[in-house]
Amino acid sequence: MNHYYRCSCPQGYRVGANGQTCQDIDECAEHNIDCGPDMMCFNTRGKFECVETPCPPNYDRDPTTGFCRLECEKANIACPPNSKYAEVLAFKMVALPSGIQAYQDLVRLSAYDHSGVHLPNTIFTIIENETGIPFRIRLEEGRGVLYTLQALDSSQDYRMKVNAVSVDNEQQTVQYSTKFLIYISVSEFPY
Repeated sequence: MNHYYRCSCPQGYRVGANGQTCQDIDECAEHNIDCGPDMMCFNTRGKFECVETPCPPNYDRDPTTGFCRLECEKANIACPPNSKYAEVLAFKMVALPSGIQAYQDLVRLSAYDHSGVHLPNTIFTIIENETGIPFRIRLEEGRGVLYTLQALDSSQDYRMKVNAVSVDNEQQTVQYSTKFLIYISVSEFPY
């Protein structure tokens, strides 16, 4: 007697090429989702969400990255030497499966200048955490690695703001300032 089976996946997933796993569908890319002005499409696992990403006053949106930039000419503060921007507001969106345990790396953050050059002498600090879950950042090869001190709840969203200040080699002059708004979505499924 032959037994046949066919795998199926929850909505927002499709059966993988091996016929035995479920893979997330990237609705943002596949359906070319346009969330409108001051919004970005966030492909979470199994669905998508339009997330508000408004630029503060005097900031301009970079058409390529979607980040907000405050040009030195518009800033009411002193700009770092040889810098085109006083500050950049960057958006990071991370979709995770359920089952994220404590002390797992979640996001790697890097600071770059206006020319796209990595700034390794950067100090990363969590300045706002709306979640109640303790997150921490450690430095690793000039990048900030965000990790959690507790397991993350499934079907939960987390938001936080991280400040990154890049300094010169003597650490006397600020070269660049970046604020990261981080959105983390944890699926109800372990895939």
